[in-house]
Formats: sequence, C-alpha cells, structure tokens
Amino acid sequence: MTLLIHEPGRGYYTPVSPTYLERKVNPLEELDEARKTESILQSAIYLSGSNEQARKQKYGRTLITDAGEISDIPVAEIMSRNIITIKAESPLEEAWALCETHNVHHLVVSTEQRVIGILAFDAILSSLFSTSIATVQELKQQRTEVCISRFMYSATPSSPASMAARLMLAQNIDALAVIDQNRLAGIVTSHDILKKVATGYHLQVQA
Repeated sequence: MTLLIHEPGRGYYTPVSPTYLERKVNPLEELDEARKTESILQSAIYLSGSNEQARKQKYGRTLITDAGEISDIPVAEIMSRNIITIKAESPLEEAWALCETHNVHHLVVSTEQRVIGILAFDAILSSLFSTSIATVQELKQQRTEVCISRFMYSATPSSPASMAARLMLAQNIDALAVIDQNRLAGIVTSHDILKKVATGYHLQVQA
C-alpha cells in the first residue's frame, strides 16, 4: 500500500514521507535525504505488454464500523486501465491530438518501453500559450518530454484511495501512476476519485 515519488530519468524511487501528505515540499530535499540514508531503491517502471492479460486480484476494504459504510477503497477499484502513451520525442501537436481523440487529460510518456512521466493536458495548454517560442509551428514541434515534471508520484493497486487523494491535494497534482511490481498498471486521477465519491462512497480525506 505504498505511495512513491519517482525520478524516472535516473531510475530512482523512494517511499513518500508523511510530509508529502501535509504540505507541498521540495522533492529534491526529500530525495537528497533519502540518498544519505541509503533508503532509495533503484528500479525502472515498464509499460505492460499490449497482449499481457491483466491479473485479477482481490484487495481489502476499510469499513466505518459505527455507520457500516465503506470509508475507503483500494486504488485498483477506481484507476483507469485505459492507458494512452506517447513517446518522449513526439511533438506536442501529437500529444494534443491524442488527448482529443481518446478524450483523456493525461498521457503516459515513455522512452522505449520505460515510463518517464505523466503529461497533463494542462501542461500542454501552458506550453502552447507560452510566449517564449518564436513561431507557432516551432511550438507545436516542441518535444513532449520537456513538458513533464522531473518527478512522478505513484501508488500501488492496494493503496487506499483516500491516501492517493490526500497526496494529490497536498502536491497540487491531478494524477498518480499506479505501479504493480514495476509495471504500469494504470493511472488514477482526481476525476476518477470524484466519480467514485459521486456514486455514494465516503472517503476520509483531510486536506
């Protein structure tokens, strides 16, 4: 049930500390401290094969005993498995087209078969309306990888949805990668959580 912060370009990841759930912190400070204590592990996240069958797993739930209502559910139950990927070297114009075609707001950015980040549609918009590029065509051809953050947050399929929500609120992000045994299993977004809450689930989330 781990939440992680990744530095995909270097293959490092480390567990998210409680401070990440309380306030926005500088990931560099956290990673530097982790390196000093040798708590960082080295690994790469790989895209699952297109013909790989999804494993069916059962995940536990936490109940509100006094009300008898479900207070938390695992990320696996709300994450999206419809993962749309784009190559790091692909132009922003292609990223925009993919978002429109598949009606998604987040793309998984990869190089070869390795995940290096998640690109939000908002980041594409910010880049397209940037005034730092000379021409529109030059802007459209800007590489997708320049628009992703150096760091990426993730959860495991069994991570509580409320913890994922708290992390997104604290870090002002809209999506987490869902990693299962170093394979990308899906992504969970703030929209996924809102949809579940709208159906009557009660998540115990403290901003």
